Amino acid sequence: FWHDPESMLRKRMQVAVPGGIHMAVAASLGQIAKESDAYVFLRSGKRMASAGEIHKVLALGVRRLDWVELIVDGGEEEESVMERIEKLLCRK
Repeated sequence: FWHDPESMLRKRMQVAVPGGIHMAVAASLGQIAKESDAYVFLRSGKRMASAGEIHKVLALGVRRLDWVELIVDGGEEEESVMERIEKLLCRK
């Protein structure tokens, strides 16, 4: 389902949200993903989840100060999606 791997946006970031990725953060991630026509994934270690699947994002068990990789593929607003998610995850 991914397009050309070279065209994917990838960014490694440290999660700064107090409490890590909990239900409210996962729900916000899912909303951002659903508003976009891009594929949005979050990778933590060797596990990856679609940002639109809240229960799978929660199952990643991402805590504050953990490093994750955000992968955004396709869609007109890839960079905008990336910025919105970075703002969500990296706020103090």
